[in-house]
Amino acid sequence: MTAAVAPLLLAAAIGVWPADVARSRLRALQGDRTSPRTLRLPESGALAPVLLALLAWAVLGPAGAVSALVLAVLVRGASRRRRRMRAALVADDGLAESLRAMVAELRAGATPVAAAESAAEDAPREVAVMLRSAAAAARLGGQPPLPESSIAATQVVRVWQLATHHGLPLADVLDAIRVDLEQRTRFARQVDARMSGTRASACVLVCLPGVALLLGQTAGADPLAVLADTTLGQLLLLVGAAFAAVGLRWSEHITRITERPT
Repeated sequence: MTAAVAPLLLAAAIGVWPADVARSRLRALQGDRTSPRTLRLPESGALAPVLLALLAWAVLGPAGAVSALVLAVLVRGASRRRRRMRAALVADDGLAESLRAMVAELRAGATPVAAAESAAEDAPREVAVMLRSAAAAARLGGQPPLPESSIAATQVVRVWQLATHHGLPLADVLDAIRVDLEQRTRFARQVDARMSGTRASACVLVCLPGVALLLGQTAGADPLAVLADTTLGQLLLLVGAAFAAVGLRWSEHITRITERPT
C-alpha cells in the first residue's frame, strides 16, 4: 500500500507546486500582447486542486477527495495573496525610485512636465504610464487623470493637481510622499519577515497528521484503509480536514499584513 501511495503523493506535490512567477513578471513588464482571438488554456496551478482531489479519491475515497480539494484551494489562495502582496511591494519600490528621480529633476530646475517625462524613462511600466499621462495633461493645461494602480500613485497625482492649483513647491511634497512610501514598504517587509516563523510553525502543525498517517502505514497499522473503507473513517477524515482548513485560514489571517503599505 505504501509503495502505491508514494507516487501519488509525489504527483500531487508536483501539481500543487506554485506556477512560474518569472513568466508573470515578464508579462507585467512587456504588457499583455495576447491576441483577443487566442485561446487561453488554464494555468497548471488552476488544475492542481482538481488533480489532487482525484488522487485523494483513489487513495482515501470521496471524503479524501473533498478534503484534498478544500485544503488545496486554501493553500493556492494563500499563495496567490502572498505573491500579490510581494508584487505590490516591488511596484511601490519602483514608484519610490521614480519619485526620487523626479524630485531630483525638479530641484535641478526642470519643469514638472520635463521632470515627469525624464523619470518615466527608467520607471516601471505602470508608473511610466502614470507619469506620462500626467505630463501630457499638464502640458495641455488640464488636470492629470487619477490612476487606479495604487493609492500612492493616486496621491502623487492629487499632489500634482494641488501644487499646480495653489502654487505649492511640488518637489518638497513629492519627496514627503516618497519618504512615507519607503517607510511603509520597509515596515511591511519587516512584519512579513517576522511572521515567517509563525507561518512555518502553522504549516508544520497542519502536516503532522499526514506524517502520523505515513508512520502508522509504515508500522503496519494500515490507517489509510480505515479512513478509506469505513464510514467512521470517512467522517473522521472530513472532521480532521475541517480542523486543518480552519487552522490554515486562521493562521493566515493572524500573520497576514492587514493592507498594502500604500
